[in-house]
Amino acid sequence: MMLLYFPAPDLPTAEAAAFCARQRRRGRMICLPHPDAPPEKLAALPFTAAILHYRHDPTGLPDADALHSAYPRLPLIALGDPPQADGVWRVVPGTDHELNGKAAAAEYEPLLAFLRDKRGLRPVRRTSLYLPEDRRRAMVMTRRISFSADEFTLLRVLAASYWPLPSTLLCGFNVNPGDRHSTETVTFHVHNIKEKTETFGVPPLIHYIFPDGYTLAPPYNQVLPDGAPDNSPLGG
Repeated sequence: MMLLYFPAPDLPTAEAAAFCARQRRRGRMICLPHPDAPPEKLAALPFTAAILHYRHDPTGLPDADALHSAYPRLPLIALGDPPQADGVWRVVPGTDHELNGKAAAAEYEPLLAFLRDKRGLRPVRRTSLYLPEDRRRAMVMTRRISFSADEFTLLRVLAASYWPLPSTLLCGFNVNPGDRHSTETVTFHVHNIKEKTETFGVPPLIHYIFPDGYTLAPPYNQVLPDGAPDNSPLGG
């Protein structure tokens, strides 16, 4: 499952970071968009929903209409605890779902499961690359290779895309709230992945196409047919 995440200015950084950490522990890919990430490429990735997260005051969150325009058909979930929400249809106008107060925690997981099933986003399956649910040890060709959590996330995002992705987009998947977006981290992870595949004597996993960005290298860029066994690289 892949999520876009937008924290409000009133949400403490530690609270936002803890939320992202919980999502990642559950195996989800959560992205804090880089200001310079191409919206058209980000929008076409298989996101289940966008989370607009605030504590008590949603002021400063991105405009819902602008998000709907940038990410067509992507459900927007407002998540927060407004001090006075009684009788208010939408605290954050234009969102598709709004979870408020103490009930939000109980409603969040069922809503995500509902949206995942409703959107029916089928994970892309790639030749000679299996990224299992342990989210660390991948099968590359016939080799079992261990990757760090960030390296594993990078591979999962590339496996979900049909075209090259720039560093400004990829770095948003490993950054935490309060941290600086750094495209240098993407270069660092790509280098480490390359060293690990060289150690095991298998073809490189990642290829850079100038000026578009990173993509899976042959033969991993080949998509398995729909009738192939479900060895989904994206997990749950």
